[in-house]
Amino acid sequence: MKSLIVYHSETGNTKRVAEYIHEKTDSDILELKPEKKYSKIGMYTSGIKRALMQQGDEIGITNIDLAAYDTIVIGTPVWGGHPTPVVNAGLDIIKDGEDKKAVAFATYRGSEGETLNILRKKLEDAGMDVVGTYGFSEKETEDSGKIDEMIKAAEL
Repeated sequence: MKSLIVYHSETGNTKRVAEYIHEKTDSDILELKPEKKYSKIGMYTSGIKRALMQQGDEIGITNIDLAAYDTIVIGTPVWGGHPTPVVNAGLDIIKDGEDKKAVAFATYRGSEGETLNILRKKLEDAGMDVVGTYGFSEKETEDSGKIDEMIKAAEL
């Protein structure tokens, strides 16, 4: 079973989880980055506003082709209780998602808010079977045991 991990990370928490999954499962990995990087203030002002409106950012790629994969893993930080604009853009350009398995995870400091519900809906709208959604607090991103539980439950 071939998997692709697609994620965005601003502070390193989501990256830590994505790279751990990558190492443990030998999945391919794709880090999404905004073409225009957010400043700390911009992340909390315009970034969260865009996240709340479920808008996407320019990310420099136009297609994430899943034809060669059985499973996609999507990871995002939580901004204002929502996926980041970078992840929104990534979800908008997924191709060949029909009949693929999907797993979503979110990292957060306060609460995951609506993030996992939004990710689930977008993945299902793309024709994927969502086999799990997982939230990790900042502290839990350092807990390999909880991440291992996700890997096992999602059969990655």
